[in-house]
Amino acid sequence: MREFAGRERGLDGHPAIETALAELYRETGTAAYLELAGQFVDQRGQGLAGNSGMGRRYLQDHRPVRANPWSGAVYLRVLDAPPDARGLALRVPAWSGSTRVSVNDDPERAGISPVYHLVHRPWHKGDVVTLHLDVTPRWTYPDRRVDAIRGCVAIERGPLVYCFEQADQLDGAPLDDLVIEPGGVLGERPVALDGIGQTVESTAAGRLLPADTPVTAIAIPYFQWDNRDGRPMRVWVPRA
Repeated sequence: MREFAGRERGLDGHPAIETALAELYRETGTAAYLELAGQFVDQRGQGLAGNSGMGRRYLQDHRPVRANPWSGAVYLRVLDAPPDARGLALRVPAWSGSTRVSVNDDPERAGISPVYHLVHRPWHKGDVVTLHLDVTPRWTYPDRRVDAIRGCVAIERGPLVYCFEQADQLDGAPLDDLVIEPGGVLGERPVALDGIGQTVESTAAGRLLPADTPVTAIAIPYFQWDNRDGRPMRVWVPRA
């Protein structure tokens, strides 16, 4: 950072680098991180900063960005903008299978490709960009070369890894006897759980061995586990 800070030309920025530098500033209070992030933004001429010097202001103020972690909606509000058109790069994660974006009351654009989507237009104070990320629950399979979890399956929803906790299984179905039938449609339902609060459960068809009894397996976000009775939990469950 010391090597590059203060240099005005020849630097190639990247939105992921600039965001990381801004987060480092928020965590440490070290102004050099923010200065370098703003320098990268200004040098590239991308986003709302361009050559107007607004990069530093935009990165310091997180208020224009709001997100709903359960619905996948991200809202960005423009606080100020240069007079000419600028490109705003929206990060689209690979897990979002069906992404939509709209500006103010304009029709939504669908079929957005992963990585970055550039919205290039004149911006005005008060403009609102809405990014709808697809957080539909999905199956996740391990690499076949990992012996410990070969033949297992897991569930993810948006950026969240899910887990099966004993406390959630119907009729006390033991996790050690549970196998999952992957490939089917995963269910989801918003709930409020004791010790956890608001969350979104995901449900999957499963069976209990050795009797091969059909059951509904219930998963919650991994970051919320171990807030109740301390019983077993699994991320990877054997396939039926």
